[in-house]
Amino acid sequence: MWTMIQDKLGNVFKKGLPTALLEVALIFIGITLAIGFENWNTERNERADELALLTELKANLEENLVQLAEISDFNNQTIASFENMLAHIVARRPYSDDLSNAFGWIDNWASPYLTSSAYETLKSRGLDVISESSLRQQIVYLFDVQYSHLVKDYDRSEWINLEVSMLPLHLKHVEILASGLAVPVDYDALLDDRAFKVGILRTLELRKSGIESLHSTAEATRQLIASISEVISD
Repeated sequence: MWTMIQDKLGNVFKKGLPTALLEVALIFIGITLAIGFENWNTERNERADELALLTELKANLEENLVQLAEISDFNNQTIASFENMLAHIVARRPYSDDLSNAFGWIDNWASPYLTSSAYETLKSRGLDVISESSLRQQIVYLFDVQYSHLVKDYDRSEWINLEVSMLPLHLKHVEILASGLAVPVDYDALLDDRAFKVGILRTLELRKSGIESLHSTAEATRQLIASISEVISD
């Protein structure tokens, strides 16, 4: 490009100084306008890419918000059932069929499987696609810290608790009938099994801690959705 400009300037100066100066000015104005247009077009395309990624990311977050609410609802149901079952056991009340859900849920909880496809795309494209550093930090913290905690810390703790404590107790004390109902194999023996009560208490503590994490993560998700909405609407 610079060689072409030199050739043009050489031809221009053959025409006389006044004409040459005018044409040189026009050449540089044209070059400046071309560069300015190219920069504007690049910025516009980058902005369009950013908005497209943010729109996709917002959709993922809205899906996650629904899932977080569903996980919390189910896990809260298990908590209520376990507390009812534990009260029966501690008070040594007679067995009741309304304990069936609790016995059936001993080895169950809702795990977080959160959508992150847009975030993975963003990482592959480079986080600098997001122009605002504060928004970039908010996105990274939610996905790499808070979502990661739910999956790698809380959910993993549930799996460890199941494998080490609750699954052996479930296999020892619970029978699944042909009707699908979960019932104790020997309710009187279960009442005297201290390990069963301790296991339920530990599960309740873990599950309630998980609910707190779910609620704080849902709030952070809502805040990020709001931040993205502000950028998209500008």
